[in-house]
Amino acid sequence: MNIIGLEKLKNDRIVLLLGRPEHTFKVYQEIRQKYNTKDLQYNSISLPMKDIYYQDYPDDIQFWDETINEHIKEWNQYYVIFSQNAEYIDCMLANKNFDFSVVTVREVEGELRLRRLTKEEAVEGRNIYNLELR
Repeated sequence: MNIIGLEKLKNDRIVLLLGRPEHTFKVYQEIRQKYNTKDLQYNSISLPMKDIYYQDYPDDIQFWDETINEHIKEWNQYYVIFSQNAEYIDCMLANKNFDFSVVTVREVEGELRLRRLTKEEAVEGRNIYNLELR
């Protein structure tokens, strides 16, 4: 399956990747195949963690913001965050310190197309137009 717009993600240190799980995983695999090097690694995490019964979302997001940014600085890693939880996504967007891009994957006529928004554009779309990011 062809992926349109993958090159837009090459310089994003942290990407919130949204869409159907099979599509987001395909995009993540392609990112790793094309852009991973010995000195630069792409990692992924699915949030919120499914095996934890209760999470205080704002505290959890603050923890991941600090942890991911620490890994980026220490080991030159990029991160792809997967989520299907609308409340968690809204909390991520509300966190003023956590900086990331928001990418939605859609299948159109047999191709995967990526819509890339800055965090600010995503917040504006949610607030003004009630934009569905997932």
